[in-house]
Amino acid sequence: MTYRHLVYALFFPFILSLASCFEREEKDDSPVIARVNGETLTLNELKRKIPREYLDSFRNDEKLEFVEQWVRQQLLYQSALEANLQKDSEVRFRLKEFEEQLLADEALRRKLEEESRVSDEEAKAYYDAHEDEFMREETEARLSHIVISNQKRATDIRKRIKDGEDFSALAKEFSEDQMGAENGGDLGYFSESEALDDLTQAALKLKVNRVSKPIKTGFGYHLVLVTDRKEVGSIREFEQVKQDIFNNLALKKQKKWTHELIKQLEQNATIETHPEILEKL
Repeated sequence: MTYRHLVYALFFPFILSLASCFEREEKDDSPVIARVNGETLTLNELKRKIPREYLDSFRNDEKLEFVEQWVRQQLLYQSALEANLQKDSEVRFRLKEFEEQLLADEALRRKLEEESRVSDEEAKAYYDAHEDEFMREETEARLSHIVISNQKRATDIRKRIKDGEDFSALAKEFSEDQMGAENGGDLGYFSESEALDDLTQAALKLKVNRVSKPIKTGFGYHLVLVTDRKEVGSIREFEQVKQDIFNNLALKKQKKWTHELIKQLEQNATIETHPEILEKL
């Protein structure tokens, strides 16, 4: 399980417990994955509980972990109902707090969703007007690699590359790094400060379009190719920084519209505050 999967797994019981506190919507017709004393978990419900960005990358055994966690959580939830904890004043207070925060966040999200969108034209205009922000402070190299578990086979593939065969095509055919193989072995750009392992450090010393000898790591033998090199002082290409620009501009818009929205709501509301009472805390 990856780190992000682990983090989500740690918070999953909390998410499930909150979801259980609210009235369940009408049951759907999707297959039932699990049942505890009559309470069911359907396929559609599980899809809604797990964010899409995690669900798409989960293996079946990792999905099973979430189902097992739901079973454990449901057992505890049902025991809490038997003990009438839902009537406890502290529990009800916390549920009310959570409901208020959830609805407030959702109201803000829906209002800002349209206002915070950034167009390609806006992003490009910002890039053109602020090129100095994207100047390279250190050399960067674009790397591709092929990972092979057998040293002799890696050496044979290297010879084929040196004889003129296409590195990208061979990566797609032979590399045991499946994700990298789909991109023809392309790993993107790395700077000297990002070269934290022996493999990357060795790769950055290569000349452009020169393939390395097999470099051994815990994953196998790597053939590395530098496909491009950018020197200090050059400007990063728009495509390389576009997502960062989108994120930064969207964040600025969100801050601006949040301030304006709150101001508008304040003008239309009756608000009283009594700060002098705070001294009694």
